[in-house]
Amino acid sequence: MIDGAGTICAAASQLKMHGATKVSAIATHGIFSPPAATRLRASSIDYVAITDTLPLTVRLSKPKIVIVSVVELIAEAISAIFEERSVSELFDGENQT
Repeated sequence: MIDGAGTICAAASQLKMHGATKVSAIATHGIFSPPAATRLRASSIDYVAITDTLPLTVRLSKPKIVIVSVVELIAEAISAIFEERSVSELFDGENQT
């Protein structure tokens, strides 16, 4: 989850200080409360990927934000639960240990 973006921006800065040439951030939920947009624009983060679990409320040119849709997966999981089918089958059994 990225809310105010302070922690993720600080982590990106540390990674760059220790030799990282590019930094990507991936989060399930992009809340982006103020001042997240300002922090992300000024940050060392090159790329942010979030899911569409929440509507994107900010516009950012840097870093690039990519939204990964999970709508169909969530709908299938709800359907499987309602119909008492295996949710594991949605992941080809890969989520089982």
